[in-house]
Amino acid sequence: MSHRNVWAVLAVLGSALTAFGQSTPITLSVVHQADRDQQTIVVRQTVTEYRAVKQQVSVNVNGKVETREVIVMVPEVKEVLTTMSLKGVKAYSGDGKEIEDKQLWERLKPGAVLVWGDARLLQPPFDKAFRPEVVLLVNKAAPPPDAKNDP
Repeated sequence: MSHRNVWAVLAVLGSALTAFGQSTPITLSVVHQADRDQQTIVVRQTVTEYRAVKQQVSVNVNGKVETREVIVMVPEVKEVLTTMSLKGVKAYSGDGKEIEDKQLWERLKPGAVLVWGDARLLQPPFDKAFRPEVVLLVNKAAPPPDAKNDP
């Protein structure tokens, strides 16, 4: 599954959850590097930052055109590398099967798609959304997959 297709699926599922009054429990990341000894991974993520920019604008004041300086916020999209610990995290394949530690580190190759979230990733509508090669990372402290999640 391409990164573009994964984004599309997550956008649709996120919209569905928002329509039902629930927050979207997912974050998409792409593995850049993995360190089994340190139990960490470095992931590439896209972030949007806003920068204040001064602009000159023309305004009509009582029939006279005046130039004013205004400050506007301009979005800038960047790709950043973030180191994340995998301590306290359980891994599942896209089909919901738990991934053992050794197999997980074999799958965490550069370019692998990761989906971070809570136990809702293992419940409908997410449980059928991913191919088996996608790695789902769930916080161990999250409720079990069969627990009811009240908004």
